[in-house]
Amino acid sequence: MIGGATFLTMQVDQPIRDAVLRDNRRYFYSVPIVGARMYGELYSPVVFFVGFAAHSLITNNISTRKIAYEVGQASLYAGAITLILKTAIGRARPYMNEGKSSYYPFSSLLDKYHSLPGGHTTTAFVISTVLSRNVDPTWLKYSCTYPL
Repeated sequence: MIGGATFLTMQVDQPIRDAVLRDNRRYFYSVPIVGARMYGELYSPVVFFVGFAAHSLITNNISTRKIAYEVGQASLYAGAITLILKTAIGRARPYMNEGKSSYYPFSSLLDKYHSLPGGHTTTAFVISTVLSRNVDPTWLKYSCTYPL
């Protein structure tokens, strides 16, 4: 189902890209977009890992040590899987202007052919999943799952 949904979403990739890029300055630099982009950046798991690990060392809190370990472990696994899939799928990035059906599987380790699956999405999903599974209040689980 996820593969089918991804395929259907890819069919509207170009119209969405065109609509977003018409006024990209306002869109790209809006607070929700910048916040979400930072949440999905490569450094985010490192920040969460270091933060929880430092708290664990300072307070000798086992639960924050567990969270730090889970963030680190899940990030490494998800990052490896994402990189393997990006190389295997080889979809051209939108800025290449090659269209939605431009694939070069296993042809290059260059970033310009690593569009799918999304690394920012993977990172945000990993952090949100670990955090939401380790908190008790429902409202906090919801805020971890939908950070912005």
